[in-house]
Amino acid sequence: MRIRIILAIFAFFLINYSAPAQPKYRGFAETGYGVFLGSKAGSEYQISTSHGVLLNGSVFIGGGLGCSYYSIDNPGYDPDFVLPEGHDGMGVFTGVEKFTGVSVPVFLNIKYLWNRNKLVTVTDLKLGLSAGYVTGWFLESGLGLGIKISEESTLFAFPFVKYAYEPNNIVTDDSQYTEGNFTSLGLKLVF
Repeated sequence: MRIRIILAIFAFFLINYSAPAQPKYRGFAETGYGVFLGSKAGSEYQISTSHGVLLNGSVFIGGGLGCSYYSIDNPGYDPDFVLPEGHDGMGVFTGVEKFTGVSVPVFLNIKYLWNRNKLVTVTDLKLGLSAGYVTGWFLESGLGLGIKISEESTLFAFPFVKYAYEPNNIVTDDSQYTEGNFTSLGLKLVF
């Protein structure tokens, strides 16, 4: 349901803008930090870049690439756990406090910018696939405020929500521990 509402909002903005005279290249550099919501505990650090065209001065359509570092708490962690003699450790997760790893997301990025002199409001939508530690598809959305530094540069800060799902999307080195979907909430800085 949330995905349909978000997609409907962006479709509204894309339909209601007039055709641009000349598209302009734009690039965005982003960094962010998010914490998991719900039953999973942990966090995600992100860096990414998006490149595309700015249509009519307000609609950005492009693609991007990023790097995410995940740290996920193990609910079965036992600090007093001792590996039994002769056991190779495969399939034993009680002695692991956190699962950590890196993923590389590739995504379609749509932004809508409302320019108001020095202040700029932005809505952001990313839809893509991730490979590495977390594999599968994801949807990320955000709404934020930016300050124009120059005619071509703006610094944004905004909260974001990321939803990811793949039945076996978080995998340890021995490919045995898995998690299902997760949602994270965080803050991003975008230039």
